[in-house]
Amino acid sequence: GSEMCIRDRGLGALIAINLPWSRLPVRTALEGAAGEQGLYSALEQLPHGPVLEIPRRLEPILRDRQDSMYMLASTSHWRPILIGFTAHLPPPYLLLNRIAQDLPSPSAVRRLAHLTDLRWIVVHWNSLPPGKKREWQKATDSGLLRVYESGEGAIFTVPPSQDSGKRMDAETSTTARA
Repeated sequence: GSEMCIRDRGLGALIAINLPWSRLPVRTALEGAAGEQGLYSALEQLPHGPVLEIPRRLEPILRDRQDSMYMLASTSHWRPILIGFTAHLPPPYLLLNRIAQDLPSPSAVRRLAHLTDLRWIVVHWNSLPPGKKREWQKATDSGLLRVYESGEGAIFTVPPSQDSGKRMDAETSTTARA
């Protein structure tokens, strides 16, 4: 008798868990995912290449949260992230992040192109500091080419040049240099 009662309760609980009205609401892991989907879908359609997402933060607490969101978003486009996020910051991280603060200035574009093989820059309009959106809307003056734009942001490409990625080996090498 009691064995049957326990089994029936277990079966009842299993049925109740699977009824649609009993499911807990789920919040998407990527905040704003619905709003950013067009931007990441467009990136997914572009040729493979490293991505830099803007804005970037220098402060660790803001940087860590934002970098985590960019890393999570990368699972929708599967492109390598230029300034990727890990628990251990690789030596070039701070340098590249600092240069990225000056984007879209022509000198920052040139430095990043010279140091890396950066291909795509994804700019999120609503996350930019005040006044920066206007600068990014004129980014083609810096040598960048706009390949996609929507209300959520824009994607720019860094045209390759003979200097593209020229310093990558030095940047990632563990050998001391002058």
